[in-house]
Amino acid sequence: METKIFKTLNLDGVDKKVIATSYSQIDTYLNCPYKWYMSYLLGYRKNVKAEALDLGSAVHETLEDYFNSVKNGKTPTLAEAHNILDLNLDMNDIPYLSEENKVVAEEQHHNMIDGLSKGESNLAEFMKDKEVVACEKDFRLKIDLPFDIIYDGEKYNSIYIIGSIDFITKDKNGNLYVIDFKSGKTLFKPKKLKENLQLKIYSIVVQRIYGRLPVSTQYYFTRFDTFQNVLPLGNNDSDRHYEYYKNGNVKVRGSIVSEIYDELINIFRQQYTILDYPANCTPFCSWCDYSPLYSKDTRCTKGQKYIRKDLPIPKGYSVNPYKRKRGRYYSKSRN
Repeated sequence: METKIFKTLNLDGVDKKVIATSYSQIDTYLNCPYKWYMSYLLGYRKNVKAEALDLGSAVHETLEDYFNSVKNGKTPTLAEAHNILDLNLDMNDIPYLSEENKVVAEEQHHNMIDGLSKGESNLAEFMKDKEVVACEKDFRLKIDLPFDIIYDGEKYNSIYIIGSIDFITKDKNGNLYVIDFKSGKTLFKPKKLKENLQLKIYSIVVQRIYGRLPVSTQYYFTRFDTFQNVLPLGNNDSDRHYEYYKNGNVKVRGSIVSEIYDELINIFRQQYTILDYPANCTPFCSWCDYSPLYSKDTRCTKGQKYIRKDLPIPKGYSVNPYKRKRGRYYSKSRN
């Protein structure tokens, strides 16, 4: 297998091999260094179809098509909006895990596009006083490193974060707003909202492209027509943002640009120079490419053995009755 940490980019008219990453890669590493090591550094990651990924692609493409039409002054009618969604659902050929999943996902997203077209949803309400700046805005963000990464004898002192921002809008005063669309089945927990780097990276990108930070950064959950706010970045301590409790005490302390650069550099230092990739075991292990239960590639032996409702119990395993309270574990069958 070949490592997946490099890309060839055209920089000032010259093709150059660089270390490149994405928010997805960074998130994979933070959740489980071993999975990142196997998937990207060693290159065992495969592009396979999956319900969550392909549904997400269909929903993103639907909203991109819809809002690009709005940007061009041609707001789709209700029928046209539904046709956009149906076409993208069909084109992505989503491998639903069950017929129930298909029915629920399609109903929820038809409700989403219905509310958007009629001006009755939270997303439609949000857009009433704003105009579309960009949909799926591609970017590459160069992060200069205060250390060298050495790979096969070559030195690298920068990393490019590559990706696209789902949605950028602005109000009549020119204030910018960033939204990332999520088609998952659950909202984020407060800890993830606080610690997640995605919208913070996007904020730095927006500042580099448009010369100013966004005043608002949010996740929009398409199944539920629900926003979750992430405190926007400040440039320095004087314009740092805070979220307060009702009694006036600080609930969440927002980040500033320099802190995010420092955090990214620290992550990259661990990824590319310390070279220690322990497995971080969570219930998500059962969906991992290297799951000791469900994957054909069973290199990881430390994954937690959680039951997946969409798959039968693996041969040779049974439910462990002594761990029911902590979760739905498997144990080796004694039969």
